[in-house]
Amino acid sequence: MPNLNEALKQKYETEYQKALLEKWDSHISAVKKVYPGFSNISAINLAIWCENTDAEIKKYQRLHEGTQAADVGPYIRHAFELISGTMPNIVAEEVVSVQALNQKIGQIFWLKYVYGSNKGDVKKGDTAFGPYEINSHPDYTSEHVPQEILSAGGEASVSVNLQWGPVIAGTVTITADGAEFKDDGEGHITGTGLTAGTIDYTTGAVALTFAAAPSGEVEAEYDYNLEYAPTKAPEFNMEIKEKVVIAKPRRLRTNYAFAAAYDVERQFGINMDDELLEASVTEIKHEIDQEILGDLKRMAGLTHTWDMTPRNAISLDEHNKSFLFALNEAANLIRKATKRVKGNVVILGINGLNVVESLPGFVPSNAEDKVGAYVAGTIKGQMKVIANPFYGDDDYVVAYKGKNFLDAGYVYAPYLPIFATTVIMLDDFVGRRGYATSYAKAMLNNTYYVRGTITHNPAKAGIEIVNDEEHPVPTKAIQ
Repeated sequence: MPNLNEALKQKYETEYQKALLEKWDSHISAVKKVYPGFSNISAINLAIWCENTDAEIKKYQRLHEGTQAADVGPYIRHAFELISGTMPNIVAEEVVSVQALNQKIGQIFWLKYVYGSNKGDVKKGDTAFGPYEINSHPDYTSEHVPQEILSAGGEASVSVNLQWGPVIAGTVTITADGAEFKDDGEGHITGTGLTAGTIDYTTGAVALTFAAAPSGEVEAEYDYNLEYAPTKAPEFNMEIKEKVVIAKPRRLRTNYAFAAAYDVERQFGINMDDELLEASVTEIKHEIDQEILGDLKRMAGLTHTWDMTPRNAISLDEHNKSFLFALNEAANLIRKATKRVKGNVVILGINGLNVVESLPGFVPSNAEDKVGAYVAGTIKGQMKVIANPFYGDDDYVVAYKGKNFLDAGYVYAPYLPIFATTVIMLDDFVGRRGYATSYAKAMLNNTYYVRGTITHNPAKAGIEIVNDEEHPVPTKAIQ
């Protein structure tokens, strides 16, 4: 049970988030109309972003009392619309956990499941699974108890109660120094090297007398009757773990000539402030996307390759279908490493995108005018496809994205999504404006990510190998 401070903290956070959702409902509702799949946690993240930006604007105006809203210009007019439009378009939302921070030094969270009872070789507090580790104990929920330690050794006489009961007669095996001793179903434990041995099946009391004190551990293996002890079930608990992170800034300065900006506005009605603001936000968005997608490729804990060259007597179309098998194989590398989840997102460079877009199972998204990294579609409605022209042509990454933000392998934690200073124009008639964003990030489990490379081997297809300055052989490898 949470203590009073934790309960008050939970209540405060719930009420705080509710208030933010109500305050920024118009922006959240607008986003949901465009993106029907916009989740509740994404809505909370957006509300926190808007609140942080609002606080930063007010702080900026307090520090510069002479600055009026009109002086800050298009940023204040469009800040929250830009944030609302930018957040759903950050590709990171599609690949990693996004947890907005409400202060510069904050916490990110993830789930961890632990065993809550001592049972056989399982110890209370051991991790069942989480982003850092996973264990497998097939007998934890059954009536079988393996490797329960009765004694550390060095004692000729051992008297102890088995931890689970009532014990089923005829199922008890005691092991000491490689020798086994079994119960006879009538309360006696016998075997060579044991001068006396008894067990009470109801209480689990075991008494053993050895001819010579065992040098190693004395262990018991047995079955107990769970039907007669329904409250004696082993426990399984969920923990929400946390990590402190510090948001780091990105900054950008823009310059433009006053005379040119004036002429463009007079002739075409285009406001250079607005254009620069949109372009700067787009640039920062692209850089955040590429930093995160670059981290996934660089820090991935698993590797994979696929040879793009068709084998002899196999058509290009048929061979390209083998890329589906390769992606599924890479996705299952994640399952093998984690023992619980399979990759469900692939991020592709140009060569991989060319192959995937030609496959019959590919369903494209409406992404005609997208720039930078974007959601290109899905493969058979199961694996989301992210196109990333900033990856190497032969690079791809297969990733697992959890169903909720706590099921995380990598966390992107934005604090201040985008902020702009007022325009400053000196006697050189050059307008200057600064832009900034601030966020934290953390890799929690790199086995959620597979770094892949498409290889090319012309020799397999009987193609002449030409390797000179004008016709280099593409031989990119995983860096």
